[in-house]
Amino acid sequence: MTPPYPFSGDVGELHTDSDAVTLVDVGGGYGQAIKGLRAQYPDIKGRFILQDLAKTVNQIDVDQAKTEGFEPMVHDFFNPQPIKGAKYYHLRRVLHDWNDGPSIKILEATRSAMIDTPNYSRLLIHDFVLPDIGCGFSEAMVDLIMMQVCDGMERTESQWHELLGKTGFKIVKIWKADAGTTAVIEAVVV
Repeated sequence: MTPPYPFSGDVGELHTDSDAVTLVDVGGGYGQAIKGLRAQYPDIKGRFILQDLAKTVNQIDVDQAKTEGFEPMVHDFFNPQPIKGAKYYHLRRVLHDWNDGPSIKILEATRSAMIDTPNYSRLLIHDFVLPDIGCGFSEAMVDLIMMQVCDGMERTESQWHELLGKTGFKIVKIWKADAGTTAVIEAVVV
């Protein structure tokens, strides 16, 4: 189940400048999330940029990406974010691959692009948000798998608040799916 996004209301109010960057999908793979968002919200103006490592981005057909409404860009999310002042920076299923040390580096690199626009830019983290106690069996198993496979983790709501607080962010709202633990965490620079 997919949770709602913060721009699920009047998307026309985001901005009217078609050259402005609306969303940067950091570590966005082949554009699955952007394609879904563009289909769900076809009236959103502005540029959508997909970032990933060269081995992924180089497999994307640039003409097809343009048709689907996004621009592929090579970027390593451990380095400072080159796109400054976008409305949204989106991390979908990225941070669960990493423990807190590397996650802090990713968040700080992203935050660096938001400093000049702290009341405009938003960080959207699309990931599991486990309850602080009593998570389900399957969520606990995924957490153990992430720990064993890549030293990552599924985080509880308290752990998300702590991690984001350490990196200069404040959670505005957690947009939860109607079922399950998938959520979109909306955060701003403090």
